Amino acid sequence: MKLLALLLLLASRAYAQTTFDSEVWVASKTGVGTASPGARFESQGSSATSSWFQVSGVDLSPALRVGSDGNLDLSTASAARVSVSGSGDAGDLALELRGGNVYPAASSTQTTFGYAGGALYRHAIRTQHAATASSNTLTFALWSPADASGAVGTKEVMTLLTHSTGTTVHVVPPPGLALSTNTVQLIVSNGTTVGAGTMMRGSEGTASSALIKEGIQPLEAQAEETAYQEVAGLKHVRFRYKGSKGQAQRGLLYEEAPESIRAPGKALSMDRRLLNAEMAAKELLRRLSAGEADAAVLGGESR
Repeated sequence: MKLLALLLLLASRAYAQTTFDSEVWVASKTGVGTASPGARFESQGSSATSSWFQVSGVDLSPALRVGSDGNLDLSTASAARVSVSGSGDAGDLALELRGGNVYPAASSTQTTFGYAGGALYRHAIRTQHAATASSNTLTFALWSPADASGAVGTKEVMTLLTHSTGTTVHVVPPPGLALSTNTVQLIVSNGTTVGAGTMMRGSEGTASSALIKEGIQPLEAQAEETAYQEVAGLKHVRFRYKGSKGQAQRGLLYEEAPESIRAPGKALSMDRRLLNAEMAAKELLRRLSAGEADAAVLGGESR
């Protein structure tokens, strides 16, 4: 041990290379490029050195590198502060973040985004995991003035989740909502009531080509009569969504609407409502035509 200490003392004052083929213990600080290290281990670079610290493989390619620009690179060189390189084609993972929650817990985050390199006004990405088809989620949360300046943001603005029949994008989900119960592809809420959010769109269309349909059969006259009865029996109401302070709206209640126009998530389908209205109009035209024919017969008999 005394011999090892003596070798270290001599090495600190020598400029020749020193090789150790066994273990080395350093009781104090170690400096590379500096005679007064400020940490247990410090590698001080210079303007002539592009890499201040590097761990290389047998082929001298860098596995871990700290550049003179202050960037940390793993298996790559990049202009980003931290860059990780993986080979996607080979099935390698470039980066894995652990610590996700087991559903329905939602307390920890995998990634936070702070302001100006600090821990203020942090946005976050949080994940929840389940062994079942439902309730696997990826949630984006934003910081808002309702949170403490140093807290992680709690305002959930969007959640991607799985359910028994596929996946859903939920914008502004209400707190504590059992998201796995919703089975539509897109839900827009107002933070309080499911599906009560507002959307703005320039155009909307639904593919209707026969090329994507099968089992095509013409509807019989009875379907038009049924649609007429259902449209005639609609009970329109005036209402306001819970949590909304906007103007009262007019519409229908899911519970009072006929089954033919209902959609998943306790919604009413506009496409089905329009189809019912068209079939009801055809039934009405048929009745008007029949009435006109009867009137013509009665008029002829009166002559």
